[in-house]
Amino acid sequence: GRRVASIGWWVTWPVEKVNGVMVAQTNTTLPRSKNNSPGQTVKGTLLADYPAQVWPTDLNPELIRTVKAVEATMPDRVVNIFGQDFDSTKGKQWSRLWQQSEWSMRADAIYHQVALDLLGKAEEPYDLFMVYFGGTDVLGHRFFRWYKPSAYSHPPSDKEVEAFGDILPKYYEELDRMVGDLVNASPKDANIIIVSDHGMYAWQTFAPFKGDDMDNGRFLSGHHKEGSPACLVAAGPNIDEATIPEPSKKNAPHMGAVYDITPTILHLMGLPKGKDMPGQVNPQIVAPAFMDAHPVSEVPSHTPSGWIPNTVSVEDENDEEERREQLRTLGYIE
Repeated sequence: GRRVASIGWWVTWPVEKVNGVMVAQTNTTLPRSKNNSPGQTVKGTLLADYPAQVWPTDLNPELIRTVKAVEATMPDRVVNIFGQDFDSTKGKQWSRLWQQSEWSMRADAIYHQVALDLLGKAEEPYDLFMVYFGGTDVLGHRFFRWYKPSAYSHPPSDKEVEAFGDILPKYYEELDRMVGDLVNASPKDANIIIVSDHGMYAWQTFAPFKGDDMDNGRFLSGHHKEGSPACLVAAGPNIDEATIPEPSKKNAPHMGAVYDITPTILHLMGLPKGKDMPGQVNPQIVAPAFMDAHPVSEVPSHTPSGWIPNTVSVEDENDEEERREQLRTLGYIE
C-alpha cells in the first residue's frame, strides 16, 4: 500500500507493476537489430524504444524524450564536469577506458533527470524514493591508478597523472551536485540516506598496467573484492545525531553492515523487518526518540512462498549468457 519510486537499480528489468514508478536498468546487451558492436553492454542505462523499462507504461514517451535530451547534452556535460573534453590523443588504451565509462555517466545523468522530474511533478509525496548512481564505480575500476599513483609498483608518468588524475575526484564532485539537487527537490521532512554497497582500493598494484588487455582484466586498476568500507550518510527528522569520529580518523567505530539498510528503512517507514533478513534495525542511525516511540517489530518474511514478481511482459527477453558477458566486461567473473 505504500507509494514508491525505484530508479536505476540493479536487476530491475523488466520492470514490476509497482504502486508508483519503476525505471529499470536495462541490464542487457544491445539488441542485435541495433547494429551494435559485439559484446557492447549497457549496464545501468536506458535505451530509447526498448521494452519494459518503465512502469507505468504511459510514462514511456516522456522517458524516451528525457533519454534523447540528456544524450544531446553529454558532450557539454563532460566539459562542465572535467573542465575539458577527454583527450583521445593520449593513446588507444586510455581512449578505450574512457569509452567503457561514458555510458555510466550518461546513465547517471538520465536517472538524475528522471528523478528530478518525478519529484517536481509529484502530486503527493512518495513513501520511499530510491535512485541508483553507478558512475563512480565504473570510473573507479578504470581510473583509480591515476588517482593514487603511489600505490602501484609500476606507477603512471607525471604526464598521465596530470591528464587523468582528476577524473575520479571531479566525478565525485558531480555526483555530490546531483545528490544535492535531489535533496533540495525532496520534501523538507524527508529522511535522506546515501549509501554505497562498497568502497574501492588500488588493485593489481604489482602488475604492469595493460589498458588493451580486455580478456584478463589487466585494464582495471581499482576494485572492491576485499570488501573495503562503504560510505553512509544519513540526515532527517528521525535520524540520530552522529557520535562517531570523522571518517578520516583511524580506527573509527564500525557502523554496521549494508545488510542493516533495508531493515532500518522499513523501520523508519513504520514497517516490520523480516526475520529472514540478515541485517538489523541500526540504532546508530535511527533517532532514540523514534526508536522509543516505535519498538522494532518482525514478521517471518516479506516474501510470500512461491512469490513471482508481477513484471511487465517482454517478447524479446535476453538470455542469461548476455548478463554473464556483461559481468565479465566489468571484471566480476572470468
